[in-house]
Amino acid sequence: MIPQKLQNLGLSLIKLSLFIVLFIDFTQYFSQHQLKDMAAPFEIHEPSQEQMEARLAEWKSKLEGKYVALETPLDEQLRERFPSLNLQTLPEDAKPVSYDDKWHYKINEVDLVKPSEIKYEVRHLWPGRPATRDLRFDRMNLHTDNEGKIDRVTFG
Repeated sequence: MIPQKLQNLGLSLIKLSLFIVLFIDFTQYFSQHQLKDMAAPFEIHEPSQEQMEARLAEWKSKLEGKYVALETPLDEQLRERFPSLNLQTLPEDAKPVSYDDKWHYKINEVDLVKPSEIKYEVRHLWPGRPATRDLRFDRMNLHTDNEGKIDRVTFG
């Protein structure tokens, strides 16, 4: 029969050994992958020219000629600040035209676009609005007239 103190000491040594093995495995894994993981935020995944053209053609056909809908209190401030903009508000009870295109609404025979439902970050650019010149491949720019009608779609 093994005394209780000796059993406890044996269990403690087994736990300590297991901890040391796991710690060594973790530190080896971390040291091997550290540089690769640290470089990831600085990588730019630029789509190919063909991918950009295909994406642009798809969204141009979907959006041009439709109207951007206001949907947030910030948009309402926009209307107050720029009274020349004649933008429409999306009713709270509005339903999308289809399940696949949750960004597309039809209100009183007018096609409206809900920017927050588009899978890209969307920037609404109307005449005279200043815009930054930074290039971001995941940002969609909706160029509109003062009525909110989309004239042009670009990415960047």
